[in-house]
Amino acid sequence: VLISPCLALVFFSLINRIAPDVKGGWRAAHKKKRPKQVRREEVHNRIKSLFSGFFRYVLPPLLIVFIAYDPNFVSRWINIENLMLDEGYNLAAINEILSGKVLYKDLCYIYGPLTTYPAAILMKVFGTHIFVWRYYILGSSIAGLLVLFFSLFRFNLSSVGRWAAAILMTILYYPVFTSFTWVSLRVALGILAIAFYVESVNTQRFIPLFFSGFISSIALFYSQETGIAAIMTIGVYILLSMFGGFSPRTILFQASSYLLGILPPAVMVLVFFYLHHGLPEFIDGFFSGPQYFILGWGALPFPDFVRDLSLLLKGVSWDGWVQFVRSDVAFYFPAVLYLGLLCYYSIKIMHKEFSLGDFSCFTCLLFGIILFNSTLARSDEAHLIFVSAPAVILSLKIIDHLVRSRGGGRPHPLSVTIPLGALMVFGLFSLLTTDEARTKILAIKNRVTGRSPYVMEIPDIRFDQHGFEVLLTERAKG
Repeated sequence: VLISPCLALVFFSLINRIAPDVKGGWRAAHKKKRPKQVRREEVHNRIKSLFSGFFRYVLPPLLIVFIAYDPNFVSRWINIENLMLDEGYNLAAINEILSGKVLYKDLCYIYGPLTTYPAAILMKVFGTHIFVWRYYILGSSIAGLLVLFFSLFRFNLSSVGRWAAAILMTILYYPVFTSFTWVSLRVALGILAIAFYVESVNTQRFIPLFFSGFISSIALFYSQETGIAAIMTIGVYILLSMFGGFSPRTILFQASSYLLGILPPAVMVLVFFYLHHGLPEFIDGFFSGPQYFILGWGALPFPDFVRDLSLLLKGVSWDGWVQFVRSDVAFYFPAVLYLGLLCYYSIKIMHKEFSLGDFSCFTCLLFGIILFNSTLARSDEAHLIFVSAPAVILSLKIIDHLVRSRGGGRPHPLSVTIPLGALMVFGLFSLLTTDEARTKILAIKNRVTGRSPYVMEIPDIRFDQHGFEVLLTERAKG
């Protein structure tokens, strides 16, 4: 980095000394070949491209950082039930690490090692204070939002679609809670791994595929669910390439390139625990957490759509319908979306109409389906929002496709466009009406208006006696 500009300066100084008239002659010839009108057009095009690049690549990240960075995040009190339990769980693990103990060997831990060890290193540098942990959570959340935004460029969304996705992602993953559960970087690493894999398939290059494996490995040791979903998605697609006309040599090259990217982080983590005499305990504890959740440990019941709807119809009220949309509709929207797209792409594959343009959405679909198991195991709003990124991307991709088809000369029938577009908008709206999203919208409003409550505000939730309380009572009895 330092040598290359120095060599350039030496090169140009030598050219000026050896042939001082070359530069002036080149400029004269350059002026003759470029009339003033052509140069004005070039300047205009450059200015236009600069402004386009600014609004496309620079302005959205700046707005994301400005809105998401809340200096009061680290000192705000949180007063809703036992929310601090998750934060205390991670701080207790960091405290044990700082006292010389090893995760999984000396204490039980259900998250990945890259969750706490970086925070422990930061505390060794800046001191053992809860503020260090909260700045770590805040920085990881902002980094996750930026990674999600730049990953959107690989999914062929229009500029309006990317802006809409950036707004929705900022709302859903806005850093409000001081626990690892709500960190957007968890899902962002998986989306980034998928984006690199899509880039490698589109360009047939080795480097993006290597980076896809590298990011997948980091995601695995940062958040097991996301890493497993990314590795399974890319592995399944590499296997499906056998039926797409790819030669065994090409498939072997893709698999080996991807595994080569996975190895560096994996080897570093395994060697670390081996040197600390805790490798068997790490392997057992690392995979026990997801296994226990899938088997039902600490599980929450998934909403029963038919039963809840029938109970709601017995005592119809506006508040009851609102809560029904927040709970049942929001939880079932990603599942219905994934099921519909899976049927759609299955039909395209059977009719041999699957093209390279469908590839990015199909990989995002597989990733979303596998990641959705986290919500099936822990059916609360925190995990629903956690797995909602693929659903948001696919919904906006469908809306984007419907709008482009109207202006591209090959519009879909209105009988398809209007209901499908309305369904996507309603599904995204249901995610925004959840209590967690409403809390984050209120936090964003306070951040933009400059209001900084010392205690985090939670939207007030009340229902009339004949509304959703009947549903909750019947659900508790059943």
